[in-house]
Amino acid sequence: MPRCPLGSGRFPRPLSVLLPLVVGSIACSSSTDETPPAADGEAACGQYFDALSHQDSSCIALGIAASSLYKVVDKPAFVKQCALDLAAPGTSWSPAFLSGCAEAMEKAHTCERKTVACEAPAGSLADGAGCTKRVQCKGRLCRITGASTTGRPTFCGTCATVAAEGGECKTSADCDKTLFCLAGKCATTPTPLGEGATCAQTDSGGAVASSLPTLPCEPGLYCNTLVIPLASSTKAAPKCEKLRSKGERCTLTECQEGLKCFDGACGDPADARDVPVVGVGAPCSQGVRCADGLTCHGTTEEASTCLMRIAEGATCTNGGTPCTTNTVCRDGRCQLNDAALCR
Repeated sequence: MPRCPLGSGRFPRPLSVLLPLVVGSIACSSSTDETPPAADGEAACGQYFDALSHQDSSCIALGIAASSLYKVVDKPAFVKQCALDLAAPGTSWSPAFLSGCAEAMEKAHTCERKTVACEAPAGSLADGAGCTKRVQCKGRLCRITGASTTGRPTFCGTCATVAAEGGECKTSADCDKTLFCLAGKCATTPTPLGEGATCAQTDSGGAVASSLPTLPCEPGLYCNTLVIPLASSTKAAPKCEKLRSKGERCTLTECQEGLKCFDGACGDPADARDVPVVGVGAPCSQGVRCADGLTCHGTTEEASTCLMRIAEGATCTNGGTPCTTNTVCRDGRCQLNDAALCR
């Protein structure tokens, strides 16, 4: 009797994807009339990684090239973590969803956050259930506090429901997607501010509330958050300032559209000089990049060197050499985040 394969990937699939395939295999009569199975999990995760790596730098919060965040050397660990996410309890992610998201991003050359096909539906877990991502939760919010006194991993959160207008919030992620966290309440996005206006939110005492999102500025302006005061600091509150032109000083994202921040000044990406790439043990800094798979590590920029990241499963110490991308140092070993540990 002909067989209907369920896919060759070695990673488990969500039950919502697996059941239709099992039912389909019972009815299968030949290799020519069977319905193709949904995208294999491992392959879909790899396709998703590739699409993310092709995003324009404007898609990334820090305005840097996506390829520098999604390096080929980091792809295997990304795929393994992605497979765990596909198997997470209650998740609305599936191999077919990730594949469709990736295809739509590549076809339209758009950011993930601007791609309708990448907007995952709500998960199936009720409020109070353990989670690692919002796509597991029926209420579309996974609230992760970090510190834990219960022994649960710090990457675990708790499912909650996004707040409607007037509901309490700490960040805009706590609100329904059309709303903004304004003075601790979910509200419509405020009118963009003009040049010179203070774009930081304040607490009841009038001090800058750095935990709340900054207010939007008008087109051509940006909120200079680099002056947000720390505790007991006397720095001025951030204000809406003009985006910097070519040759003006910059730190991250202050440059006008089409320009990028290179070595502290706004410049045309086509004019950017090649940054030297060095290997293990070599000194590194903002102007000297470590080879892929390495990390620039040290207590100061002057004393930093390129080190090999610690591999998944290897021994590590918090504050020591970083683990390989997509893993964290937990219980003395570099590990992936398995949502199954958050029940």
